Amino acid sequence: MNNYYELNDTKNLSSFSEDDQKRIKYLRIPPNWNSIKVTKDPSSKIQVTGKDARQRTQYIYHPAWIQFSKETKYSKVNSINFTTFENIIKRYSEFNGTYSKNYIISNMFIIMKDLNIRVGNEKYLEENDSVGLCTLSKSHYKKLKSNTSNTSNTSNTSNTSNTSNKNDTINKFIFKGKKGVLHEKILLPKHITFIENIISFPGKSLFKYINENNESNQKCYKKVTADDLNQFLKKYVDKYMSCKDIRTYCANTIFKREYSKLIKSGINSKKSRIEATKITANQLGNTPKVCRDSYIDPKLFMSEFNI
Repeated sequence: MNNYYELNDTKNLSSFSEDDQKRIKYLRIPPNWNSIKVTKDPSSKIQVTGKDARQRTQYIYHPAWIQFSKETKYSKVNSINFTTFENIIKRYSEFNGTYSKNYIISNMFIIMKDLNIRVGNEKYLEENDSVGLCTLSKSHYKKLKSNTSNTSNTSNTSNTSNTSNKNDTINKFIFKGKKGVLHEKILLPKHITFIENIISFPGKSLFKYINENNESNQKCYKKVTADDLNQFLKKYVDKYMSCKDIRTYCANTIFKREYSKLIKSGINSKKSRIEATKITANQLGNTPKVCRDSYIDPKLFMSEFNI
């Protein structure tokens, strides 16, 4: 006996009990899904599975599980020693004459942290044409004249100042990220120095390290992956840490910084939280709602919580 209902029409629920009808309506299954299966257990972690328009399997989780996951996520992030993370990447990011794996990865983390770029992976690139740090190619690295470079129409820019070099150019990463959002990230001098030193490496991918530990004793260029970055974090910082934690940590750091500025300027707490959320969302490249729901610790929105 199946432990789920097969659903062909999210609007026609007449064959279901009144309680199941209410539950299914509450779950708000997207109308363009097909091959929908709804669990018969109202307390199950996964309430619905289905295929979206591109035939990718999607899930709808129980609200209680979503709330538990959020609480666990922020508890985890708050337990990580980010001072250790900062010290580790600072140490390995210093050039010692070789373009080692740790050297490249540490500089990538500096860019990730400074510019709030998602880690990215090949799967998202292939399925969604969504670019992240690890899937940046050389073509995403742009040198634009400062007098013609206009960031006002971009969906999000970095929080760095417009730093021009001697030739009055601005160096940027320009790419489409999650959900097709256009990102223009202005690079700082330290980022530019690093990029210019590796841009001549063979291949289209931007971030590669030189593996000299091979039998032929010849230089072997290897592309850095999201797994490489996550393994680095687990080895050197915290065995439970991942790149997603950095993005969450940065979001909360930005929010708290901007909120404090707004409060000091005389704006009340409620308006300061709203505006700080908007600023944080802009830096991350998503909407204020997504930012509040998925990145900022809910405790920071409690009126009695002192940021």
